[in-house]
Amino acid sequence: MGVTMQSTTLWLIVAIVVVAIIVLAVIGFMSRRGRRVGFEPRALAVEDLEGREDRIDEIERMFVHQPREAVAAARLQVDEMLSRMGYPVRLTAVERSRDLAHFNRGYADRYRTAGELRDDASTEEMRRALKGYLDTAREIVGEAKGRAGLDRTARQDTEPPAVRPAVEGPAPGVRPAGQPAVEERPVTEDRPAVEDRPAVEDRRAGEERPATG
Repeated sequence: MGVTMQSTTLWLIVAIVVVAIIVLAVIGFMSRRGRRVGFEPRALAVEDLEGREDRIDEIERMFVHQPREAVAAARLQVDEMLSRMGYPVRLTAVERSRDLAHFNRGYADRYRTAGELRDDASTEEMRRALKGYLDTAREIVGEAKGRAGLDRTARQDTEPPAVRPAVEGPAPGVRPAGQPAVEERPVTEDRPAVEDRPAVEDRRAGEERPATG
């Protein structure tokens, strides 16, 4: 009987410990979920867009002769843009990607992967890191332009004016549908009235008759 009581007490203690662990795990999860980020990012301002796309293209061309310097310049470009968007300054890629994960998972994954580049990385690894940074930079610029309506304005300026199709009239001699038929009348020429022949002859006879005294 004593062994049975000890076994029951042991199982009771184990159950209490398990329940306590579950409760602590739930509390920790809820606290992390409800934790607010200490900053609120915003879209890149319109005045910060000038020259951005040209600089991104320049960094991409730099990779041909200076791959490592191009990767560093691409990361610096993204960090500068994020700082102007309200993100805090971070020293490591892990901290930066953690901030990005709160608002854009794609940015966070690319930044973390590119930030893991080793000193002895191959050219292909550096190319992938560069692509991750530049894709993020281009998406940030595109989002800012979309919010400012610059893409829509550019499309309206480049689109040719709409050409309206010419409205063709009915062919000659063809009566449009729904129009009543018009009776055609023969065209007659206006001719001068012809005097009666007897009246003309009487007038001539009177003119030729000699006057009598």
